[in-house]
Amino acid sequence: MILNVFIDRAWRHADNSGEMSRLISLIFDDGGLGSSVSSNSSVTGFNVSLSLSKTPHTDENQVADNLLQVAINRSTGFGALVWGVTMKSPRKGGIYDSVWISDNPQPPNFDPQLISDPGYPLFHDPYSALPLSRVRKALEEFCETGTGDRPGCVNWIEGYFNGQRLDRDPIVNRLESAEDSSPF
Repeated sequence: MILNVFIDRAWRHADNSGEMSRLISLIFDDGGLGSSVSSNSSVTGFNVSLSLSKTPHTDENQVADNLLQVAINRSTGFGALVWGVTMKSPRKGGIYDSVWISDNPQPPNFDPQLISDPGYPLFHDPYSALPLSRVRKALEEFCETGTGDRPGCVNWIEGYFNGQRLDRDPIVNRLESAEDSSPF
């Protein structure tokens, strides 16, 4: 299987374990990739999308039926994960019918500023935050299994691709309500 990684607005691919390890290291090592959301942002952190497929997944050739979205903030030492399969996936039932968010029963006692949806922007709940070592282990497992299935080394809770957990009040509704009541 080919590991497809979308980082810094570019696709990168790996088709063997050595190349996959190199790409994972690129994500976690401070090599300038994903150093910030944008040049004028005060929030440091970035998102990376990973998938596995038989042929390279690109914008023009969208062949992967799985997605592992990773939010990383090196300055806080935490990350969060979102996993799911596409609607076109032949995998159905059970875990394949939901989107899953990483779950930490012992979250940090601060907001680790993990971007879940850069377009809004939305941030992951601290209960979704994992130490970067656990996030890295999940990425390594994702690659080692070679199936695109959800890594089993972390806990998961149902949610949405924007990082919203189903066990919490909707973040988007709170934001939209606050915007609606704004006098501006």
